[in-house]
Amino acid sequence: MPVSRHHAGFCPLCFSVISTAPALESWVSRTYTALPAPGLPLPEARRIQIENRWRPALMSDSGFSAWVWRQGDLACFIVADMVSESDVERFKDYFVRVRTATEPVRAY
Repeated sequence: MPVSRHHAGFCPLCFSVISTAPALESWVSRTYTALPAPGLPLPEARRIQIENRWRPALMSDSGFSAWVWRQGDLACFIVADMVSESDVERFKDYFVRVRTATEPVRAY
């Protein structure tokens, strides 16, 4: 279900950042969440350089992939059911759109 612009941004009730970035495919399921997690370690072997600006970790399990990165003292996650090689390339593009369009902040 599309999110209205009125609700775009940080949701203090669930600590989720709601993205208004255009969908990649109507059938792709994805979630972007930011949680307080100061010092969360990221597995170096899973980190991928994207556009010479970011190095999120790409995690995959049970038919889902997730970008994981730290932004300040928040841990950010984009989870999607995109696991094939072509999906991962589109998922990178989605990461860039979300990462450049949002700036999560702590609600408390």
